[in-house]
Amino acid sequence: ERYWGSRMKVLIYNMAGVPVRTLEESTGDANPGIGTAYWDGKNNSGDMVASGLYYYVVDTGGKKFRGNITLIK
Repeated sequence: ERYWGSRMKVLIYNMAGVPVRTLEESTGDANPGIGTAYWDGKNNSGDMVASGLYYYVVDTGGKKFRGNITLIK
């Protein structure tokens, strides 16, 4: 099913559950029209985060999805 189109917010967390980054259309990091988001490996302060496992939650307004990311520098 296709859930993109209206809005999309992606929250990235470290494995301890601490929020690391928020990706949104307003910042240019997410494109709900085609269902993509780009994370450059930086936190909300602009600093690179450590290599490791992270997880993300995609909120499309009606549905939420969760997945894992492995970041290797």
